[in-house]
Amino acid sequence: MTGQNSYLKILTATLVLAAIIVGGAEWLGMRGLALQVAFWCSAAISFLASLVAFRDLSDFSQFYLKTTREQTMWTWYNRRMVLAVALLFFAAAWALKLFSPVGVCIWVLLVLSAVCGFLIFSGYINPWIMMRARQDNGRIVPVSQAADHVQPDESVIVTEVNGQVRAHPDHQVLRPHVAGGQPLGGEDVVMTYCGLTNLGIAVSPELDGQRMNLRPVTQLHNNLVLVDSVSGEPIQQLWM
Repeated sequence: MTGQNSYLKILTATLVLAAIIVGGAEWLGMRGLALQVAFWCSAAISFLASLVAFRDLSDFSQFYLKTTREQTMWTWYNRRMVLAVALLFFAAAWALKLFSPVGVCIWVLLVLSAVCGFLIFSGYINPWIMMRARQDNGRIVPVSQAADHVQPDESVIVTEVNGQVRAHPDHQVLRPHVAGGQPLGGEDVVMTYCGLTNLGIAVSPELDGQRMNLRPVTQLHNNLVLVDSVSGEPIQQLWM
């Protein structure tokens, strides 16, 4: 079963079951039950969609939640749909609470809102804040100034291109994950760095003759996943 089919089947089954229960309750004159089912199904779908985004798109979720490559790629390509589902059913839950006699404590909905908000923030917003790539605006200093930025016993990742050498201190590339700024040996070269594996790989950011704009998005199988914002394609660091 593919990641796409599993997500869609779960969502479809939940909606069909909710529709049957709500319709049956309405038919039997049990409007209160129908509204309760509609509320909790909306809340559950919103939470699950938010959780999917957190699991597959958040950076630090990979320390606790494991996912497959297939699921991560599906979520990335359908991230807007997943977000729309989360927000739509989140709004439906609030509408049912505010404009119908649903007997649910407001604090339950507030806690759910905080949880879903955190999951969505972690998957869609936080990677842009925590891991701001420096592909074109990294600060490169000459060896004469290196002592001001690097400790004597600090490890560095060294790249040599056509006789020119550049060293990236580990801690300087840990947060952006992508660092560049000037050509090296006459070539466009940027350093990519995975904090989980402490792996640095220098790459030429070009795809099909077009310059890529790389930024980190998540970790998968303990390795960095970048995305080219020009083509929208995710790229595993190990395979670049």
